[in-house]
Amino acid sequence: MASKAAPAGALCTWIIALSSYQIVYKNIVPKQKKRDEVTKIANEAKAILDEKLAGVAAAIAKVEAKQAQAQALKDEKASLESKMKRDQGRMMRAEKLVVLLKDEGIRW
Repeated sequence: MASKAAPAGALCTWIIALSSYQIVYKNIVPKQKKRDEVTKIANEAKAILDEKLAGVAAAIAKVEAKQAQAQALKDEKASLESKMKRDQGRMMRAEKLVVLLKDEGIRW
């Protein structure tokens, strides 16, 4: 057509391009809608995941705090047991000393 009339040839080329664009656009629009739906679902799932991960992080922090507290209590228990053992030894030696020195009060 371009050989007969230049404006008609340009118009035909434009119409062919417009037709091709329309065919491609018909294929792309549903895919864009589907992409938007999937993106929305993915964002919702990510929000739920972030919320759950925050809950897990809080639970882990609580567990670590309880473990630290338990370790502190174990250390305190060990310290108290060693002091108790030391003091029991001292009490036994003091009782022996009192028994042995009981008669000394009479002699003086």
